[in-house]
Amino acid sequence: MNNFHKKKKSIKELGLTLIEALVSTALVGIGFVAIFQMVNYSVQSIDVSSERTKANYLVSMIAEDIIGNKNTLHSSGSKFSKHLTENRIMNSGCIERPGNKSELNTFYKDQKNNAPENKIQKWTEVFKSQKLIKCGAAGTETKNIKTVRIFDMCKSDCTVVNENIYDKVMYIGRVQININDGKKRKYLYFQSNYEINQKEDSTTETEDAATGS
Repeated sequence: MNNFHKKKKSIKELGLTLIEALVSTALVGIGFVAIFQMVNYSVQSIDVSSERTKANYLVSMIAEDIIGNKNTLHSSGSKFSKHLTENRIMNSGCIERPGNKSELNTFYKDQKNNAPENKIQKWTEVFKSQKLIKCGAAGTETKNIKTVRIFDMCKSDCTVVNENIYDKVMYIGRVQININDGKKRKYLYFQSNYEINQKEDSTTETEDAATGS
């Protein structure tokens, strides 16, 4: 009887079987895989959010550059907005990220005596580099395009014809920056400048004087 009790006790004290150990390991492994996927997704989300924030900053900066110099003449003799209607700024290429901080001071190099030209040079340097916006994986450069374009709108003889435009011409800017291999896009439309139609103004003043208003 004593031998029987000793044998029964030894059976209860036995460890896990091989199958039980494998099942436990598989369950733990599945849990870790799920955790790693969540961590990877979180890192990617943070990266995309960071790129979006920088894209928002850049499109706002470009719009402010154009509006702030709307009456400044380009070296071609045209006002800044007029010049941009005929010369779209576009870049889909990319250069390597700078290796040290000394290479970062290139946005304002070789400054000229013309503000619009300096602005365009700054945009070009920003667009073609990875200093602020990542260019994406190799082979996807053409998807991460960055463009600045101005459309002129008027009643006739403009890029966009609209009968409801009462100014002589209105200039509408469009800035586009693609990020995340072209999967995310940031657009900004804004009024960059306008030219008053003197004939419309004089007609309105005559009508107001006739009605006594």
